[in-house]
Amino acid sequence: NFDEPAAFDHDELLADVERLAAGESIGTKGYDYVRHLRADRENERIEPPDVLILEGIHMFFDKRLCELMALKIYMQVDTDICLLRRVKRDIKVRGRSIESISAQYIETVKPMYERYIKRYVDDADFAVMHGGKNVPAIEAISAYMTAKLLAERFSEGTEVPPIEKIDIPE
Repeated sequence: NFDEPAAFDHDELLADVERLAAGESIGTKGYDYVRHLRADRENERIEPPDVLILEGIHMFFDKRLCELMALKIYMQVDTDICLLRRVKRDIKVRGRSIESISAQYIETVKPMYERYIKRYVDDADFAVMHGGKNVPAIEAISAYMTAKLLAERFSEGTEVPPIEKIDIPE
């Protein structure tokens, strides 16, 4: 049940984030949804970035991780849209049937959404209505993050590279 926070290794995620913050690289994590196995790629490394963006349905579950976050954004998307996206993805990418998707939705997805996910908005600094389709909100948050990053770099005396425009996926 990947909609249940217990399905994830929060201690390992926290340790990886701490390693990246300390300037160390980490191995790429993965999961094979067809064979239902962990599929890490330790030979593929993630180098410490200037800005680390964590994304996932349970990013606000572990309060230790939340304390490390400089900015917490909750992407609020209509549940019907989420369901349609899930159906398309599970059929196309994971080879699942409508019957299995519908059973999973009723048994685990919706209950976990009600119990956890919809409440994470309370932990966020920003809630973006309509998710990634809300261009003004995304641009405002991007401007805030850019200003904050530039201010940190200037205060550290480091050279500031040019800023590249980020395209927002549909």
